[in-house]
Amino acid sequence: MEDEVGDDNNGVGTHSNRKHSANKADKCGADTHQIEFRGRWVGDKGQKIVHKCYISPESPYNDDFVASMLCDGGALRCRLHEGLDVSDAWLFTNVIPNVKERFGRDIRFCRVMALARLWSVFDEDASQLLPETDVARIRNSFQGDCEGNPVKKVSLEIMKVGGRLQIVDVSREVQEQQQQHGNAAQMLRGADNTQLLAYIQRMEGSFNQQLQAIRSEQMSFRQHFTERTNLLIANQTRFGGTVQQSMSRGDPRMQQRRRQHEGARQQQQAEARVNPPAAPFLTRHVDRYARLQKRLSSLHDYWEEYQFGIGDNKAAKSFSMAERNSRQYKQTYCRRSKVWKLQCYLINAGFSIAEANHRICDVYNSTKPTAIMLQITRDQKNQSYNFVGSQRIHPRLYVNQS
Repeated sequence: MEDEVGDDNNGVGTHSNRKHSANKADKCGADTHQIEFRGRWVGDKGQKIVHKCYISPESPYNDDFVASMLCDGGALRCRLHEGLDVSDAWLFTNVIPNVKERFGRDIRFCRVMALARLWSVFDEDASQLLPETDVARIRNSFQGDCEGNPVKKVSLEIMKVGGRLQIVDVSREVQEQQQQHGNAAQMLRGADNTQLLAYIQRMEGSFNQQLQAIRSEQMSFRQHFTERTNLLIANQTRFGGTVQQSMSRGDPRMQQRRRQHEGARQQQQAEARVNPPAAPFLTRHVDRYARLQKRLSSLHDYWEEYQFGIGDNKAAKSFSMAERNSRQYKQTYCRRSKVWKLQCYLINAGFSIAEANHRICDVYNSTKPTAIMLQITRDQKNQSYNFVGSQRIHPRLYVNQS
């Protein structure tokens, strides 16, 4: 599968100069984005880049590396011992006549199969699996002067040099030396440049595995920390909205004041329902706490005002119809209710208030409440958006609750 060297080399496409240059740059180790930026042949939204179709989608290195991992004991290559002169004609005629007849045009494949079968013929264990007549015929016709098996097996190292596939032979001596010695200097003593490159690539692969393990551990810790933080924010929002208010609600004096205020407000509401025309001042007294904050800087403050009320103000969700339609807060309540309905929809779908606010800001690409309210109002006029409850919402905010 290595790129052949010669006039008939088909490793690089030559149907156009663009494909030839793109493939050559890819095989020399250039990244895809570098090749695209360097080409500048195809215009794409004002940027001229080389199209990806010019780069060959084939990856011989990945194919060979996976194939070598599937080999029992690793990838091997059969070679004749030094000094032996065995012609291809003898191999094709006596060792693999049927293979040569079937794959006559693929000389490299026939040579690989011939050497592998010749090794099995002269090996004591493997020859028992072959027909006895073939083993006797091949051994008698072999003219080489060699004791034992004339073919030796050499381990292969699959490497990627630049973007090219390179298969390197690794001798048994170097493998034994690597197993016996622990440091890199002794392991590489006597090895050539290709073996040195193979060792470096093995070190790089081991380093990448360790780096991936560290990143997975960091991702797990980050996810755990995010979950804890979201839980803390949700609890803080539920019990006060801010750190100061959350602490103040734990103060017994503040809790007593709130209970007294709540009891007085409920009593005044009951008296107003009994005699509404005769006691208009009671309604005004109750409305004194039904106030909306003038300026709010975040969606989190909006939710705090709706759910709990800011300061001594009454929670917006508890406003009566008369309080909502008051001249001072009618328009403000109507505009803010659009955000409150969206927040309630996301919270009912299973989101926390922090996640719901983050999703709204991400959809409308803004953290300013005024800008978000304007875009929500604009969504109400879009006929292609569906109603959820009493108002239309953006499609990216839909939540599948099935």
